[in-house]
Amino acid sequence: MIRAKYAESGKSYIGKHLEKMGCKTLFVVPQNMLKQDIECEAVTLNVFFGIGIDKTNSLPKYDYSGFDAIVFDEIYMSSPFILNKIRQFTLKNPNKIIIGAGDVKQLPSIEPYTNCQNVEDYVDNCIDIIFKHNIFLKTCKRAGGKDTEAGERNIYDDLWIKDMKISDWVAKHFKFTTDIMVSENNIAYTNIRCQALANQVRKRLGKKDKYEAGEILICRLYRHEKEGKFNVNIRWKILEVKGGMIKIQDIKDEEDMRVISEKVADKHFKYAYCDRGHQKAAI
Repeated sequence: MIRAKYAESGKSYIGKHLEKMGCKTLFVVPQNMLKQDIECEAVTLNVFFGIGIDKTNSLPKYDYSGFDAIVFDEIYMSSPFILNKIRQFTLKNPNKIIIGAGDVKQLPSIEPYTNCQNVEDYVDNCIDIIFKHNIFLKTCKRAGGKDTEAGERNIYDDLWIKDMKISDWVAKHFKFTTDIMVSENNIAYTNIRCQALANQVRKRLGKKDKYEAGEILICRLYRHEKEGKFNVNIRWKILEVKGGMIKIQDIKDEEDMRVISEKVADKHFKYAYCDRGHQKAAI
C-alpha cells in the first residue's frame, strides 16, 4: 500500500514505473475520467469486478490473466463493499503484484464508511488488513517555481493540523479572479452551472457553431448503441461536423472513432470546458 502526506508525491507514478520495468501493469480506478488520464491500460472498479449498476446484476468477468501487476489507484474512493472485493482478490491471486495507492485526506467514497468510529482510522485499518506492506511518501515531487515542498507543507498544516477555517484557508493560499477565461478548465457545483459556464467560455472563444472540430465533449448520460457503448465521463474529441453528424474520437484510444448525430450529442454529451467538483477532484 502506497500512501503519502501530500498530493503529487508519486503514489501513482510508482505503479506506472512498473510498466517501464517490464511488468505488464493494469490500473483499476474509480471512474472513467481518471481512466483516460493514465498512460497504462486501465479499467474502472465496476468493470474489473463485474459489478452492475445495483450490485446485483453482474457484468462479464474481466480477464486480468495477462497482467503481472494490478494497481488499485485512488483506493480511498472505494466503498467498504469494494474494499472487501479487493481483499478477496488479493487472497485469490498471491502470485500477482498488487498495489493500492491513495490518500485518506483526498476524495473519499460517495458511500459512507462508518457512523460509529473515526472514519480515517477505520478506512486505514481496512486497508491495512488488505495489504501486508506499506510505503509512506513524505516529500512532494513537485519542487520548483510556485509548487514547492514548503508551499505544500504550509497548505497541508493550515488545513489539517491548525484546523484553519475554509474561508480563511482559501483566502491565504489561493488567488481570486473574475475573469472566467483565466482557464478553459473550470469546476462548478451543478450540471446546470457547468453548462452555463461552458457556453460562456465558448462565446468568449468566438465559437459560432453549436459543435466545432477540435473541441472536447464529455459523455454525461450512458448510451448503448449498435456501434458500441458510450460510458459516462469518457472524453471525446470532435474530428468533423458535417450535415448534422459529428465524428468523434476517444482522447486516449485514437482507434475508437464514432459518428453521432447532433441530437444524440445534445442529450448525452456536454462540453469539457467545465465539470463538476467530484469528478475533477479525482484527477
